Amino acid sequence: MSTSEMEESRLQNDGYEKVLSRGDIPANLNEGVMLSSPILLWYRRRSHGGSGVRLKPIVDIVISEKLVDSALVIAGYTCLNKSTNKGNVVGKSQYIWIRRAGTSDEEERDAIVDIAVTHGNAKNLSNAIHKPPGRGFIHVTGDLNRRALFAVNIYLWFRPITPRSAEKDWRYGVPEDERNYELECSARRAIRQFVSPADLNFSPRGGPTDFAVLFNRHATASSKVNASKVGTLSVTQFRNLLKEVGLNIDTPDTKHLMHRVDVNNKGKLSREEFLSFVQLNDDELDEVAVKIKDFFGGAGGKKGSEKKMIKTIKMRFKRLDDDGDGVLDIEEFRKMVQMVGIFLTEPELMRLRKVFDPNGDGMIGRDEFESVVLSMSDTTKRQSIRVGDATQALRNYVLQCQREVRKKQNKDKVDSESAWLDLERKHTRGIGGMPFPGWLDLEDVAQAVERLGYRLSQPETRMLIMRVAPDGAGRVSREDFHTFATEPKPRPIGELISIIGRSDDALLREAMNTKLKNEKFKKFINRAVAAIGPDDIGLVTVDGLANGLSTFFNYRDRAGQLTDGELVSVAQYVGAADGRFFMIDPRLFLLGLRADCTGDNLEDMLKECEENGEDIYSELLKDKRKSRFRSKSEVDSDDDLQFDSDGENEDSDGSEYTNEEYEEED
Repeated sequence: MSTSEMEESRLQNDGYEKVLSRGDIPANLNEGVMLSSPILLWYRRRSHGGSGVRLKPIVDIVISEKLVDSALVIAGYTCLNKSTNKGNVVGKSQYIWIRRAGTSDEEERDAIVDIAVTHGNAKNLSNAIHKPPGRGFIHVTGDLNRRALFAVNIYLWFRPITPRSAEKDWRYGVPEDERNYELECSARRAIRQFVSPADLNFSPRGGPTDFAVLFNRHATASSKVNASKVGTLSVTQFRNLLKEVGLNIDTPDTKHLMHRVDVNNKGKLSREEFLSFVQLNDDELDEVAVKIKDFFGGAGGKKGSEKKMIKTIKMRFKRLDDDGDGVLDIEEFRKMVQMVGIFLTEPELMRLRKVFDPNGDGMIGRDEFESVVLSMSDTTKRQSIRVGDATQALRNYVLQCQREVRKKQNKDKVDSESAWLDLERKHTRGIGGMPFPGWLDLEDVAQAVERLGYRLSQPETRMLIMRVAPDGAGRVSREDFHTFATEPKPRPIGELISIIGRSDDALLREAMNTKLKNEKFKKFINRAVAAIGPDDIGLVTVDGLANGLSTFFNYRDRAGQLTDGELVSVAQYVGAADGRFFMIDPRLFLLGLRADCTGDNLEDMLKECEENGEDIYSELLKDKRKSRFRSKSEVDSDDDLQFDSDGENEDSDGSEYTNEEYEEED
């Protein structure tokens, strides 16, 4: 938006075009307002180049009277920060908020390809202002000109690439307990997508990759003598940084976001903390790797599909290998990532490259690339391993915090109190710190392991909490924390699965040696799940699963050898833990155990059953795809690496598996 001739000249030089009204006349938002300079809207088409895959196309526009609106930010919108009513004290301020594509589907389906305005007398329903500028245009609710009694009404219209029947409402209700997380996701996505006007024509590599530049523009130098020395952000400076990106949020939300990013709880943000918040974690890089696999032939599943995938991999690898030496260098690897439509910073690109270069020789040959792509399946096991490493690091931290071994401490004389008090202090310190409620929550645990060098995604943090407090429903009490600290080091997953698998149940032994579609195995699953007794949505607590296994498999002594934390580890390893409710799906648990024992891929096994018309597993397949916790904002940022599944919420419509369904299946 321009409000002066100088701004008009700058925007024109940067490749922007004026938004026109009918008759190819630039739309002046001050039309009809006396003694006011023109206010013009400008847009830039992707075909103009620059900023690569980082700056996503706009998919929606909202007109609001609010300059600060956390609800809009949570829904993925950013503000242009200039009022369309500037220059006149009469009337209310109006601000334009835009929402960019978050996924490739949104980009292909909802990207805006044209924008225009109409003007006239809105009170007259037959006036030309109500007539769309062309076929497929959608009216943005509101009037851009509300300043004077006799001013001309101005309507804003846009045309998406795929016709819509009406204006799409991207805003949605967010549960209160997920609001802060949704805010973090939206802020992180907007910062990753942000490209300043000066950087629009930066380079063909995908735009500027150094988020430190944004940080440095707002930070205070830590040395008055050397102004170039890395500084920090106060809460006011952090608010200004967010405003530059278009993230105009309420003061309490700003303080909360500051507290979340300030993992060291010092009340100021260091550059390292800011960059850590913005960069992708390992869970998200795993998702990028899976996207690359899908791009190179899909996940397969049917017999014979692997040959087709290998053929596709070879063909596309050849296209990427510009110099024909049979090896992907860094530029060719970067080209591949951009072909998939993903923006990565240089450090992220190097981390991802290591995934495709397992021998670490710095070269990605065709055979090596083919092997990595073919072996890349469900990320659940890699996720479980990362959570296991972070769990052990947290246990080591507790031991390191011991100040003295006191006789009045517990059976193992472990002083967990010192670490607990340290975490309690960090909860209350810094900007936005709140009184300690008496337990550790999701943010406390996430910050604790991040200080130890493990930056986990939210699903991974939930998995970690389940291991620390298996029956804590997402909260870690002092007692849970102490029990966790004094437990012996968990045994390897293979050993734990072996203990569970040594069942006295003859049907189980036979079922594990037959195909999944075998009737005996189906009966075993139904009988076992009924004995374990899940709730209305098919889930069971950790304690409930342990008791059910002991009763059903007649090995109470052997099952007792596993701690609750170890049982959670196994459930997470086979993809049966549901982080949304901190519970376990017993069906997925048993199926996952069998898949692990036979070396099969659980997802492929479920697909095979669905293809064979076995209805008992069709709902199970659907549930497997939703088993990892994902929030709706993560769906909205798929390509920008706030990854998600299909985004459906099972909370509202009840159970996938009811007791009646168990009986029908029998």
